Amino acid sequence: MHDTDDSRPATMADAADGFEPGSPAGDIMPLDAFLPDPAAFDESGDPGRVRGFRTGPSLLQSFGDDLRLVVVGASGGIGTALVDFLEEDPAVARVYAFSRSRDLHFGGNVISGHVDLTREQSVERAARAVAQEGSIHGVIVATGSAHAESDHGHDRWLALDAAAMLNAYQVNAIGPALVAKHFLPLMVADGKSVFAALADDALGRIKDSPMPHAYRASKAALAGLIGGLAIDLRSAGRQTVCLGVYPGAVDTPFIDDLRLFRHGEPMFSADFAADRLIRVLDEAGEQDSGLTLAWDGSVVGVAASEASAGPETAAA
Repeated sequence: MHDTDDSRPATMADAADGFEPGSPAGDIMPLDAFLPDPAAFDESGDPGRVRGFRTGPSLLQSFGDDLRLVVVGASGGIGTALVDFLEEDPAVARVYAFSRSRDLHFGGNVISGHVDLTREQSVERAARAVAQEGSIHGVIVATGSAHAESDHGHDRWLALDAAAMLNAYQVNAIGPALVAKHFLPLMVADGKSVFAALADDALGRIKDSPMPHAYRASKAALAGLIGGLAIDLRSAGRQTVCLGVYPGAVDTPFIDDLRLFRHGEPMFSADFAADRLIRVLDEAGEQDSGLTLAWDGSVVGVAASEASAGPETAAA
């Protein structure tokens, strides 16, 4: 949950400065020190979640205990919800919340910091800061750019802009690639770990979904990156599961540029999307590495299209 009083949690206000192990942020009050108040259940009515901490079982049971997880894009709608859920999960010992915003105020076991995905040096410094506390069990890249071309009817290609396309690739594909480059070496050597990035199912619906060109193309590049990373990790004998995760249409400011193209899809809250994505990560195994999984666990994207097309059509 967000911290609103004057006693700020430890931060990495700029990851270049890092943080010191054993600082006040390391003195985390154990969850069993709190007595749950039945009246504190959140608006969802979920008996496993109360404001400020979880009383139910972990959503990450396949990972073990004392987990250290990284969320990049922690100031966005989905990113903030992910941090809140992970902060409250009893299996999570530390959450590292990174964003371009320098005004993150999470509490509890969360350390926040600044990162700019358009600058590799910034990503590298963030990874070095996290490494001071040891290995990690997962990274979720919850960033995205959804610039829509101007309204040219069916002639949307006339609105294609090089700068806008470069920005889409920088945020949607190159940024996650840099995060993978610098954070994958920090993954635990033994046991399950995961690298996940917010993806989209638009590539799988390329014949009937007129998504913005820059957005679709950059998300296709991300899907290719996820597949390539999974091959590399398997070849290296690493147990890290590499996934694209599709949250569905989520009611955040990000969706505004895509709302026209999501006509007919159910609109989810950020809390619902975060809960479902965490469950997907828990259920995913090495056999899923390289795929894009939707909020309900189904395979989306190119792999889903090939499966529905049949082996002969897919091979062609």
